[in-house]
This record gives sequence, structure tokens and C-alpha cells, in this order.
Amino acid sequence: MVKANMQDWIALGNQSKVVLTELFKLLSLSNKVGLPKSISKYIATSTNAISDFKMKAENRMFEQYPELDNTGLKIFYGDVKKNV
Repeated sequence: MVKANMQDWIALGNQSKVVLTELFKLLSLSNKVGLPKSISKYIATSTNAISDFKMKAENRMFEQYPELDNTGLKIFYGDVKKNV
């Protein structure tokens, strides 16, 4: 298994947050214009896939860097207090 450096993990986390935010915007717009659920379900499936990716990538990151404390949680999920 290749060990990514922390800059790589941070880049992955940042990009995954951007992608998820953009998918939620796309889902909101598709609902606003009244696209059928049979079409917008693909966006929902994508958001679930990105969420799964974030969870599994974060697990791998903590396997590679077990010394990370709770601040490592911000890499894939951001500051929880700001998200409330």
C-alpha cells in the first residue's frame, strides 16, 4: 500500500468537500426546475458515493497516520461547528 503524505490527504479532503457541495447544489437546482426523480436520483446516488469515499478515505488516512488526533477529522468533514 502506498503511503500518501499529509498534503495529499488534505487535497483529497478539500476536493471531496467541494464535490459534495456542488452535488448538493445540482440536486437543489434539479428539484427547483422539476426534473423527475427518476433523473435526479443519479445525483443522489453520486452524493452517497462521495460520502462513502470520504468515510473510507478517512479510515485509510487514520490507518496510515494513527498519531492524528481529532483535528484530522476536519480534513474530510471540515469544522463541525461551522456546519451547524
